[in-house]
Amino acid sequence: MGIQHSLSPLFTVIAFFLFLSSLYGQSNAARNVTVDDSDAAIEYEGIWDPEPASDPASQGGSHKVANDPSAKAMFKFNGTAVYVWFPKWSYGVSALLSLDGSDPELVNLEDDTKDPSDSAVDPSTVLRYWDGLDDGMEHTLMFEKGPGFLVLDMITSVFAEFISSSRLTPT
Repeated sequence: MGIQHSLSPLFTVIAFFLFLSSLYGQSNAARNVTVDDSDAAIEYEGIWDPEPASDPASQGGSHKVANDPSAKAMFKFNGTAVYVWFPKWSYGVSALLSLDGSDPELVNLEDDTKDPSDSAVDPSTVLRYWDGLDDGMEHTLMFEKGPGFLVLDMITSVFAEFISSSRLTPT
């Protein structure tokens, strides 16, 4: 007579769940998309300085500047969150931001702790963000001129990305 092998019930259950997870395995991972001030994904209106201002405190080494009252910028994206990066200055700089047609919100980009004659710039950081957004909807982020100069440095949008279990396998 031959030898009979039997599988333990625990092994059978584990193998079954591994099989199911390989068929239906999925994961939602967040993916960041960073857009610098010179990216064509940002639409500019009005009069902006023709060349980005070179500045080591800005993300990507530069930012866009406008003093035109009609200056605007628009960025469209799909995602669950958006982060807006700005340096801070010792003089009047601000931005009016609105998302998806909401009332514009003033973001003060002036560092009140510095003397106005000090030309030093604080490094760019996230000064405004929105999260919990509908990933399946196109969102519109608007920049408009507030008091002082209008500046645009960098935008990071976040969207959920479907990843199948086969893409999660280490290589």
